[in-house]
Amino acid sequence: VGHKIYNALSDAEEGFDNTVTALQDFIMKNAVVDVEHLMPALTDVALKNSALKIISAWYSGVVHGKSGDRVVAFEEALMFKVTNDVMTIPSYAKSAPNAWNATAVPLLNMPSF
Repeated sequence: VGHKIYNALSDAEEGFDNTVTALQDFIMKNAVVDVEHLMPALTDVALKNSALKIISAWYSGVVHGKSGDRVVAFEEALMFKVTNDVMTIPSYAKSAPNAWNATAVPLLNMPSF
């Protein structure tokens, strides 16, 4: 997933490699241990926006670019991971994620005529 996000953001943003290097340098220099400490510490607007794009892509599984949105993860997106014990992915196959061949449980008893 990380490679897909990196590739999609590299395609969407010119100079993304330089941005990643700048973010890495900032994180190392300031000994940032997690995103909750990173975001308030970032004062450079461009770096902060790039960090938000990376975080958004990890959680949503989508990279928003100039030529449109690119889905890089579905079941592996972090937003799905934190809710997978209480929610199913919206789908016509209600049995389980990616279980397209499984028989769906009937929603109600349909009358026979």
